[in-house]
Amino acid sequence: LVKLLGALQSLLFFWCRQHITTGEEGIRKKAARLLEQYVSMLSSSCAEILEALGTVSQKTNSLLGAIAKTTVGYVLPQMIALLSCMATLPIDRLSLLGSLKCLVKPLQELASQL
Repeated sequence: LVKLLGALQSLLFFWCRQHITTGEEGIRKKAARLLEQYVSMLSSSCAEILEALGTVSQKTNSLLGAIAKTTVGYVLPQMIALLSCMATLPIDRLSLLGSLKCLVKPLQELASQL
């Protein structure tokens, strides 16, 4: 399921990119808003997963293995790479980056355990 989400995410990003670059004004705005909502939703979900994994006391290898099998290990890095490919588009990059802010604390806490 995680790989399916990754594939669907790629399609969503390319669809948004296409409409942001070539669509009419109303469609561009809707595509940009959809992208912002998706990034915010996925970032929040990944933050919840990280927080839940951070509370589980596991050995480092087990914890890293558990993370690799979640959206955090597969879909989140892909999302960040896709966002970097869209950096030159006329979208609200600050809003997108702000959506990733919720990941900072759980990542720091998890890193301190490793």
